[in-house]
Amino acid sequence: MTQSFTTKDGQLIAPGVEIYYTGDMANCEGFGVIKNVEICNWYRFSIHILLEDDRFFTLSPSAFEPGVGTRFFTKKKYLANRKAKLDALFERTSKILAREVFNGSK
Repeated sequence: MTQSFTTKDGQLIAPGVEIYYTGDMANCEGFGVIKNVEICNWYRFSIHILLEDDRFFTLSPSAFEPGVGTRFFTKKKYLANRKAKLDALFERTSKILAREVFNGSK
């Protein structure tokens, strides 16, 4: 039976939801889709993911929980995180450039 749940930080984990895998030293990053979420005796849920390049993962819910080693995010969460980081970068860069122009340095 297909299931769904929401992580502590509000990510909906359900079949059809697009995901982003950050990769690691041995595996490249990629986008994919959650194919199925099943009840599991060990981890409460078992999440089946298929990436665009046909890699397949079976994960526990902890794979999506926030933390230093998190490698899986919903695509929506990934894009929001990415936008926030780029906005912060552009803001800092514009302040640095404005300061350099104001001080006359190059």
